[in-house]
Amino acid sequence: DQLSSDHIKNVEVVMTPGAIYDASVRSVIRINTLRPVGEGFSFDSKTLIGTNHFFFGQEEVNMNYRMGGLDIFAMLNFEDFRMKMTNNSRQDTYLHHYSSKKGFQAYNYMQEGITNYRHHTNIYDGKLGFNYMFNDRHSIGMTYSPASRPNKRKNDFLTDAFLNKVMDDHLSGNGHEDVKRIEHALNAYYSGCMKKLSLDANVDMLFLKETTDAFTLEMAQNSKNRTVSTRSDVKSRLFAAKFVLGYKLWKGKF
Repeated sequence: DQLSSDHIKNVEVVMTPGAIYDASVRSVIRINTLRPVGEGFSFDSKTLIGTNHFFFGQEEVNMNYRMGGLDIFAMLNFEDFRMKMTNNSRQDTYLHHYSSKKGFQAYNYMQEGITNYRHHTNIYDGKLGFNYMFNDRHSIGMTYSPASRPNKRKNDFLTDAFLNKVMDDHLSGNGHEDVKRIEHALNAYYSGCMKKLSLDANVDMLFLKETTDAFTLEMAQNSKNRTVSTRSDVKSRLFAAKFVLGYKLWKGKF
């Protein structure tokens, strides 16, 4: 959503990308953009409303301030989405057992069930950053992107179990799962050239934390009832940097 078609100068396909990319890269699509014109403050808003069993919606606001070579931008986005679905399943398990008294015996264990799911997802994310062009040869920029994606899931199920076509057990139950996910992403870059020498530098950092709490209640007709509670915590960190130094030699680039 950040790049509009009227901001594109041209698109080229590079069939020999060179040493700047991995050896497995055969071709690259390069999009060249127009230098922004005009100064001042601008914004646009996008609203989306629909229905899919439930009403859902999205609201996005983009803001931009440009003065000279400085370009400051921000984006706020909110989404609310609900859905439900039903899953019918059947599982057949075939077993062969040997005993000295009865010899080989065959068993067929079949489970047939239906599960109803309901999901509710919210997305809160944003973007704040800047680009600064010193001139046509040197530019820097940075973007910070936070996001929160809470998700609630509920389900209820009915399952019949048969052993050799004879009812073995009847299971019913319900469960719920709460997922909390928070992300922080940061990107910074520098692109510049001086005579035949060029430098492209990119630094990325990502911090992610996700917590999932789940609870399931299972009630059985011929076996014991069960309750299962689980909690998982996931923390991820990513630090990556890429520096590409180029020097023009005759008609090529090293």
